[in-house]
Amino acid sequence: MKQFPAILLFSLLSAFPLSGLAEGKLEKLTFQYEVLLENVRQESASRTDEIYTLYAGAVERLQKSFQESGDLENSIKARDELTLAKEKRKSGKVDFPGIADLRLKLKTTVAEINSTEKTKRNDLTEKYLASLDPLVTELTKAGNIEEALKVKAAIEKLKATKTFQQSPLAPPSEAPEMATSITLANTPGGKSILDSKKGFNRQETLKPGIYRGFERVIIGDRTAGKGKEKGALTISAGSEIIDGTIYSDVGPFKIESSVARDIAFQANLHGDFFADNSIFDRCTFEKAGGWFSGVSSRWRFNNCVIHGSFFKKWTKKLVGVQIRFTTFEDIQFVDFTYREDAGKEAADGWSVYERCLFRNCEIPESILIATKDCVFEDCTFKTGAGELPAITPLEVTVYNRGIRLSLPTDRDKITYIQLPESNLGGVIVGSQLEYKLSDRTLKLP
Repeated sequence: MKQFPAILLFSLLSAFPLSGLAEGKLEKLTFQYEVLLENVRQESASRTDEIYTLYAGAVERLQKSFQESGDLENSIKARDELTLAKEKRKSGKVDFPGIADLRLKLKTTVAEINSTEKTKRNDLTEKYLASLDPLVTELTKAGNIEEALKVKAAIEKLKATKTFQQSPLAPPSEAPEMATSITLANTPGGKSILDSKKGFNRQETLKPGIYRGFERVIIGDRTAGKGKEKGALTISAGSEIIDGTIYSDVGPFKIESSVARDIAFQANLHGDFFADNSIFDRCTFEKAGGWFSGVSSRWRFNNCVIHGSFFKKWTKKLVGVQIRFTTFEDIQFVDFTYREDAGKEAADGWSVYERCLFRNCEIPESILIATKDCVFEDCTFKTGAGELPAITPLEVTVYNRGIRLSLPTDRDKITYIQLPESNLGGVIVGSQLEYKLSDRTLKLP
């Protein structure tokens, strides 16, 4: 397919007037969109070919040096690597002198090429969809209902396909709305449901205030009978809860724009945990209770700061997390245990760590493989005591802030690539909440 200048085709996408629309407008826009996608694919393929040609040349020079020194074993290894690079555009896994640095450079460069292609494709798709939305409106106003339905179906089909994915590197303006500060009430909350000695099966909302030193409050009451046992507890914005235990047995716990210090959070099956725009200082989290099924406790954090501690024990059966735009400070994560296929399970909907910032943390490989578009600063990575079973291949990109980090060694099905944070293109990563860390305690400005 002939390549057209991208700037020309971008102008064509918006060149057709929305008034007096002719039949076939959808086909014209679709053709231009597909031409642009093909241009991006060809550009990426060409750059990848160039990189592998350079890589093959470097490997060939290594092979020649082995031959000249009479090193038969490494000469054969280099020959096999050269064949992979030239014929399959792949790199091997067999180690020999000089190859590690070459493979690292190859992987890093190819990752940058693929990231650029993905961003360009998503940008094109978003522009294409933006050109179709007003088309539906104009066709409807013109009474051309069949054509409008056709365009609407094209929009829905595109959004449902794997071709279009909302870019994980969307600009900050497209990130979800997040608070930048927490304003505390700074007044005693007084007597509350936190003082309860038994479970409750009603919805309770804590008014803003400071609540300190309470025993184990239980959300839900299993003695109330089937269908009547569910409770709910919401911590209102501006609250600070200190030194206690909150157990979500039957019913959700929600905390919004508040601070929790030295709290033990526990959740049973059907005791979901929701946290938005909040700070957790030296808190612990764990699956509790005797009910199990699928993901036996579910935890969601959005725009939070978590300092000092996190889960004490977790496995794929016990804990599912969805954590986005959250900052982790000074945490030694414990190893996470998968069921049977870490490559698949780390990429499902309940092992989610997206656009998070990890600072001064010790992170096991079992957590690292589940991260997506996350940034790591002054962190160390450790290999767990047991095996990390992986059947499904998984490639993990680690974005570093500051100095390069020492990554775990590639496994048979799991490979790592390290890129500087700048490759994320200035997107929002980590919590947007303002805070400071002083004497190992998180404080508000």
